[in-house]
Amino acid sequence: MTIAGGGANKTVTTAGALVVGGNLTVTGNWNSSAILDKGDSNGGTNQRSTYPVSINRYVVEAPDNGSSPDTVPLDDALLVSLCQDEDGCTFTLGMRNWDPSRGNHSKSILATVGPARFSLSPVDQGKRWWSSRNWAGGSGVSNPADSSVATDAQDGDSGVQHVARAWDCYFTDGSYVNALASDTTLGFGLLNWHASYTSTDMTCVLIIED
Repeated sequence: MTIAGGGANKTVTTAGALVVGGNLTVTGNWNSSAILDKGDSNGGTNQRSTYPVSINRYVVEAPDNGSSPDTVPLDDALLVSLCQDEDGCTFTLGMRNWDPSRGNHSKSILATVGPARFSLSPVDQGKRWWSSRNWAGGSGVSNPADSSVATDAQDGDSGVQHVARAWDCYFTDGSYVNALASDTTLGFGLLNWHASYTSTDMTCVLIIED
């Protein structure tokens, strides 16, 4: 094992096993190798290769902003790095602090729906396809009137679509400003819709893993 320059925040390169006897903290990205076998569906030998998989976890939170919410934008470069490889990514959607009348009950836990897979294509003519399992999480909440939950859609096609909903929380390809939606540019966001859960403490949480 070599440590470039020594000290903190340096590059570590090892050609063999790395055994750590104590805590290991990585402040940058950490990649592992996924094994990919490609067959020919005709009895031939599989062709094996590997591709990098990040073990980073990306968490986005959207606080309540009343009846005129804006989306909290996702970091698109991070989303691409986690979700645009061969196996896409996994996401979980949920909320915390949804009922202040329960005291610490809703503050101490995270209610979630998922996980589910999500995959994102490269950009083509200013748009890109995305695909996910269709679910409608939670209960008693209707979709915002100008959009719906979808299994596949195009980001940036002027048609707002939701990847998933959990209660008042929406993982969406639209951009909302003061509760008005558009999808004229590339990008995804997390929307706290303020419908059935109206506590100003309620926070939507989106967790994305490679």
